[in-house]
Amino acid sequence: MAAGDQSNPSRPKSSPVRRPRATDERQDATVRREEEFRRFLVSVVTPAFDELRAAFRASGREARAKVTTRPGRPAEATITVSHQGEVEFFCTIHAAISPEQATVLKRRPVPGAESVDPPAIADALLNHSEHQSNATLITRAEVVVSIRTDYWVLHR
Repeated sequence: MAAGDQSNPSRPKSSPVRRPRATDERQDATVRREEEFRRFLVSVVTPAFDELRAAFRASGREARAKVTTRPGRPAEATITVSHQGEVEFFCTIHAAISPEQATVLKRRPVPGAESVDPPAIADALLNHSEHQSNATLITRAEVVVSIRTDYWVLHR
């Protein structure tokens, strides 16, 4: 090898230097958004469900909540409202995860389709827009109002 030759004899010249790829950065961002959503379920949705359960129970309903935040399982939270042993409403909070944000969605019965067996179920943004449905922006009060509104629209 000549004195000024900077080549590495153990690596062929055609082999590019390995750099972090954009997909690795996107993957890392997606994992961060999944964690944001798990924290949202614990710190925002769980207290909102506690408030909703108390309100439903005060009106003679039974309300149960289940929150799943364990890694390796889909992160989601479900509240189920029953009256005299019959389920009359449920809502599951879940997310559409992208590297940019965790968009919070709710899956619940479609108003006007109660008579269909099984009832029609649809996903909707928790708030009015994708930006307003970002897990880092939604408050406990917004979760309570959104679910309470869906319940009353379905049962008025």
